[in-house]
Amino acid sequence: KDHETGIAHELYQLKVGGQLQIGPPFGRGYPIERLKGKDILLAGMGSGLSPLRSLLKSILRREHQFGKITFLYGARTPEDVPFKNEFDLWSRKIDLRLAISQPQHSQWTGFLGRVTHLLPELPLHFNKTAACICGTKTMQEEVINLLERAGISKENVFTNR
Repeated sequence: KDHETGIAHELYQLKVGGQLQIGPPFGRGYPIERLKGKDILLAGMGSGLSPLRSLLKSILRREHQFGKITFLYGARTPEDVPFKNEFDLWSRKIDLRLAISQPQHSQWTGFLGRVTHLLPELPLHFNKTAACICGTKTMQEEVINLLERAGISKENVFTNR
């Protein structure tokens, strides 16, 4: 992307020897021990990928301790999907579904819509599924409501707030 606005612009303008202040990461993370033995649903969008990516890598290192893994990820455009090479690798190991909400002039042939629109079509087992969510507050609330309607207990739904 270009360096005309936002943090990218600020970093681009930083001179050698300039100071950069970095804060701690946001969020609490996810209780991976409480996910063991369960089917795992990861649902995220935009920058919410970062904590879910870290969690997924931890799960895949010991995937025999978990059931089926499903990852729903949403972005505005196909170009906004980071770590494309990792998505290709993950798609061979887990049920990975991408939702693109504004494909514009791209050649996107996959699911068109919001990541929350992918949820109703999933065959979730309410008694053995745990969900980890990271995205906007609105998206997280919508996912939580959809999961509750599917019978997923609140104690098996985790956010990174």
